[in-house]
Amino acid sequence: MNEDGEYFDKQGRITPVRSEAKKLTSSWAEVWAWAPGVLALDAIMLAEPFGVLRLLPNTKQYGEPVGWKSVWRHRLETFLPTYKATRVIVEVVAESTPQSLLQAYIFVRVMTGVGVDQLAEHVAIMEEAAILPISIAISALNLLKVWAELLLGARTAGVPVQAWLLQIWEMGAGKLPLDAIRRGTIEELNWRDRPMAEVEWIVLVDALLQNTSLVMVDLQNCHITDEQIASLADALGKGALPSVTHINLQSNQIGDQGMAAFAGCLGKGALSSLKKVVVDNEHVRHPQLVAACEPRGIVIE
Repeated sequence: MNEDGEYFDKQGRITPVRSEAKKLTSSWAEVWAWAPGVLALDAIMLAEPFGVLRLLPNTKQYGEPVGWKSVWRHRLETFLPTYKATRVIVEVVAESTPQSLLQAYIFVRVMTGVGVDQLAEHVAIMEEAAILPISIAISALNLLKVWAELLLGARTAGVPVQAWLLQIWEMGAGKLPLDAIRRGTIEELNWRDRPMAEVEWIVLVDALLQNTSLVMVDLQNCHITDEQIASLADALGKGALPSVTHINLQSNQIGDQGMAAFAGCLGKGALSSLKKVVVDNEHVRHPQLVAACEPRGIVIE
């Protein structure tokens, strides 16, 4: 697909076919924003590990879903991982923590604020309050679990916890779909014309390292530098993105050194399914890139 929304068939001819997904507006999200929608999303989120989304067809044409059922499956597969990642954090901050504090306050007041002459009148209340420590302990364990996952995620990505939390928050705001990339629920990453900060790039590369579902990656005009493309090449050399057939690195800040690093990983067999790589004109005949792509039949544009 080019910038005008035109699609190309296998012979490179322009076809007027447009994805039905493009016809949908943000109104679908507005519908799901209401309470019934949240409950429905929670139900789907819980059932998703059991393959509930596979009940919907996955019909595609030119890499895009066709038919409203396929469109909804595609949208939910992209949205649910992000929804789940941010939902847990919001629950901890806005629900579990305040609730635990309130329960602790009630328990202390009930167990210590009743005089001897009042015990007979408050036996029932004290018996009910006796179960609060169990509830508090469960909430505390949940908090520890969430924080352990956050610390592990930040450590794995090699970024500070604050930066990791910010990435999760921005992911929930519709930015980089990191969780969907990690879980392998999307096939295309179109991040064209969206410059990324260094922390964002580090986290993205970590997510790509865990992905096996993407077939198209468009990173055109993301202000990628030699150092960043070298870190991506390192991840690719470790087996990242084995299903990618098309990758676009055009209009970035990649110099000869960065392109050499990228070509080097291709020469060692990285991106085993790659068919086409798009680079700037100055790199189309890059000696190392050509040497790595020609034996594998990879088209350089």
